[in-house]
Amino acid sequence: MKKNNLIKILFTIVWTVIGLWLTIPVDDGRENGDYWMEGGDLVVKTSEPTFDLGFFAVFMAPVVFVWLWGLFKNDSKPKTQKRRSRMF
Repeated sequence: MKKNNLIKILFTIVWTVIGLWLTIPVDDGRENGDYWMEGGDLVVKTSEPTFDLGFFAVFMAPVVFVWLWGLFKNDSKPKTQKRRSRMF
């Protein structure tokens, strides 16, 4: 496997783990209907936090860009030329 592909795979894994860590909602241990005092105000939990798919998709844009760049970039390496036979 090429070194460049290994770096892209490692970048994708690390970036995905960071993205999931940032976007998965944290459970605060309270249930819907619970109430508590916070800063002198009465707070009631009315809904569960949800996974923000839009933020995750925007966060994963650099990964898509890296893979598409690698797919469509034009390598300017000179191609090796075959040797001509001395018979002719």
